[in-house]
Amino acid sequence: MAGLGRSMLVNVGGRAWTAVVQIAFMPVLLRLLGADGFGLIGVFLTLQAAALVLENAYAMTVNREIARRRDSDPASVPGVLRTAEILAWGTATGFAVLLALLTPLLADAWVSAETLADATLARALWLMAPALGLQLGAGLYVGALLAGGRHGTANALLVTTATLRSGGAAAVLLTAGGGVLTYFAWQIAVALLHAALGRLLAWRHVGRHVGRGSEAGGERRFVRAHLRLFASFGGGMLGIGLLGALLTQMDRIVLARWAGLSELGYYTFAAGLAGVLLYLAGPITQGVFPSLSAALGRGDRAEAGSVFALGTQVLGAVAIPAGLVLAVFGREVVTVWTGDAALAARLAPLLALLAVGSTLNALVYLPSHLYLASGRTGLVAGFSAGAAVILGLALVPLVDRHGALGAAAGWVGLNLAYVLVLAPLLLRRVLPGAAPAWAGRAVLVPAVVAAVPVGLARLALPADAPLAATVGLPVAAGLAAVTAAALAAPEVRRRLVRRRRAPS
Repeated sequence: MAGLGRSMLVNVGGRAWTAVVQIAFMPVLLRLLGADGFGLIGVFLTLQAAALVLENAYAMTVNREIARRRDSDPASVPGVLRTAEILAWGTATGFAVLLALLTPLLADAWVSAETLADATLARALWLMAPALGLQLGAGLYVGALLAGGRHGTANALLVTTATLRSGGAAAVLLTAGGGVLTYFAWQIAVALLHAALGRLLAWRHVGRHVGRGSEAGGERRFVRAHLRLFASFGGGMLGIGLLGALLTQMDRIVLARWAGLSELGYYTFAAGLAGVLLYLAGPITQGVFPSLSAALGRGDRAEAGSVFALGTQVLGAVAIPAGLVLAVFGREVVTVWTGDAALAARLAPLLALLAVGSTLNALVYLPSHLYLASGRTGLVAGFSAGAAVILGLALVPLVDRHGALGAAAGWVGLNLAYVLVLAPLLLRRVLPGAAPAWAGRAVLVPAVVAAVPVGLARLALPADAPLAATVGLPVAAGLAAVTAAALAAPEVRRRLVRRRRAPS
């Protein structure tokens, strides 16, 4: 477990910057593009979820296999990476071509706009195809870097491209104009840069380094034998990803069809802020997953249990306080963020529901990745298929009656089922007896402990508070909640005490 805490910290820092950049420029993009234009970003994110399904299938397979082989069979790593690379780029090309061909259908049957011309809408949808294809192909390089222990390099790449995607887009729109077409053309340019840099870094730091000294068996070539990896574990990941994308994007799909781009634009705005919680869960999980894969690959369940306990307690101590602050102080956060009190009043209830749902979703990241690290996918896929049917039946009447709030309520219900039903089932399959400790130490205890400072701060904040108090009290409450939750987590507290006692 050496270096595990540092890996998680590096990943959290990288994703935190990504989230800050994305959130910082959202009000600028909303103002420059309008509600319909920003709604198209919501459509882009929905289609991106489909691309991420394929991207994650390759990235997770490469991550797991390199983590398992880097010490025991380093000569095979270049072959794994080359095989994944060829398959991923072939898939990316097919995805982009298919999406481009479907553009007229998407423009006519799914998306409706109040202020955008039909020609502009169609061109924007067409520009999404190459941008998403490039992102899909580039994703496996980040997975390879993480599995190779190059967390700093992977996060430097993600930070650079995320800054260019959001901040660069805002700068280009402010200087060159052009609206949504300029925005998506810029996304293509950044995706090209991401793909080129990702490939260069992955081969320099992982493909060559890990295979060094064993060139006879480590050529950078396509290896047919490795196809089994992508047909078995990768295929299972693909099925899970497709169902996961459908589940996580179904609210936006239904909103775009039944409520229009403007409503989807506001929903996307609030969901972008609530999505910060998943930016916290993702890097912690990425830091832990290679260690889980290696431990379970050796059959060392005790080591896997220790890694899992530390990861889940760190995640609970960070994600739960952040979710509580967003849910309880949503109106103040949006007011300070945008300077628009009317928009804040409109988004506050929506943000509260989305924050609760995203917090629950974040808590299931590690149980699901523990199960995947064991090489199995069936239970996650089966549960997701059933959840997709139930959510699909529930969302249309919820959206028809309550609009965006109905969609957010569906998101909460889905993730509540994940926490109460799916996570215990997954833990029972891999680490029998671990579910009660996870529910208590990583979910209930941090929730109760963190609720105290956040609740007190809410009671102490008057309706007409000055700006300093409006910003200061939620921030102070969040920091106090994180500190209290961390100290209440046994594994985290043990590491903090050990570090304090260590000789300088």
